[in-house]
Amino acid sequence: MNKRYNVGLIGYGIAGQLFHAPLINCVDGLNLLKIRETKAPNIQLARSRYPHAEIVDNSESIISDDAIDLVVIATP
Repeated sequence: MNKRYNVGLIGYGIAGQLFHAPLINCVDGLNLLKIRETKAPNIQLARSRYPHAEIVDNSESIISDDAIDLVVIATP
């Protein structure tokens, strides 16, 4: 049986938008569950591209979420 891993992405700037989120989204077995972002334009873009993902404004809500199996940190 194939396991599905829930992923939390911390940071949806250029790296998150162009590399991390698209890669997570296209790999079988990975589910982009939460994205941490605070900039309004990036939040709007994340919501339009990944409507199934929850957008949060703090990293702790990803790190402490028992449903998250993998955290990708894409911040400077």
